[in-house]
Amino acid sequence: MTRDFYLGVGVNFLLYFVFYILIATIAPYTSYVLKTSTAISGLASGIFVIGILFGRLFAGRRTLRTSAKKILIFGGILYFIFSTLYVPAKEPFYLILVRFFHGLSFGIAHNACGTIVAKTLPPRRRGEGIAYYSMGQIVSAALGPFVGMMFLKERNFEMIFLSATIVSLFSLFLSLKISDEEEKREVLETPLKRYIESNTVPVSLVILIAGLSYSSVLTFVSMYGVSLRLEEITGYFFLIYALFVILTRPISGRLLDRVGAGRVIHPCLLIFSSGMLLLGNTISPFFLLLSAALLGLGYGNLLSLGQAEAVKSVPDERIGLATSTYFIFLDVGAGFGPYIAGMLVPFLGYPGLYTLMAFLTLSASPVYYFLKRQILRE
Repeated sequence: MTRDFYLGVGVNFLLYFVFYILIATIAPYTSYVLKTSTAISGLASGIFVIGILFGRLFAGRRTLRTSAKKILIFGGILYFIFSTLYVPAKEPFYLILVRFFHGLSFGIAHNACGTIVAKTLPPRRRGEGIAYYSMGQIVSAALGPFVGMMFLKERNFEMIFLSATIVSLFSLFLSLKISDEEEKREVLETPLKRYIESNTVPVSLVILIAGLSYSSVLTFVSMYGVSLRLEEITGYFFLIYALFVILTRPISGRLLDRVGAGRVIHPCLLIFSSGMLLLGNTISPFFLLLSAALLGLGYGNLLSLGQAEAVKSVPDERIGLATSTYFIFLDVGAGFGPYIAGMLVPFLGYPGLYTLMAFLTLSASPVYYFLKRQILRE
């Protein structure tokens, strides 16, 4: 592992810390402070991820002709600027606008960071290396919501936004320390191939479905905990999630390198679906935390396994585009997920929502199987 690898791990952690502290608290902020409906709260949360989608489209295209570090610095500067604009955005429309452009800057910076890290890893160890790299995301997935919910108890949203600003500035500082790359010449290709890497589509569709399902947890689990009168326990939900990912992700990464993606991805989807079903039928604090553990084993490992499978399926010069394609699909699912979930909650309730998402998650397994076979035949 090189110096740039460890710097990339640090940048990834800090980028995601801002992402998670905000996505876990922005729906309550819009609901409690701006007095919006659950659908608008879901939109304010999910529009960030829609912005990420457009940021990745830009970054994936640009990595064909310029250095990933320049793209990372550009995205990092924007990320810091938009982190400072939450407090002045007192109207729902302006907040949604800030969320969109903040997400766009995240997409640019994160895609460039993932490209840099993947290129530092030898092909035979990319599954394991990406598993370790993405640990930063998992730790931030626990710490971000945990810190956010601590401030949320006091309705101290100004401290949430200040924390996001400080952390985004530090991520920019670490980005500046990464080594420069050589400039590239653009490869002439069809318009579609400049934005989408076809070899990554099967695993990318899996993560689209999984992201849509898990986004309902990120956005509404705190409100679900309140409805169950388990708000104190809900504060530990993401800590349990992260603990089980940290304990198992290095193992799953090595398994992918040794036995292939299919033998690892399908079990992860089954475990993920089981966790969603248990969450929707929770009757006690124990079952709530057990569902968090299952989600960590399933979805938490699926994220890094999918990314590793995406970059393993392409030559080095297309790693940036493969990374972009994979996360574009994830962002589509995670971006539209909160809004869709927000519309379903009044009709299904939180238990019905999570039960529905459990079956949706399970459908990703045959999708991956058939599409992967189709690509192998070509």
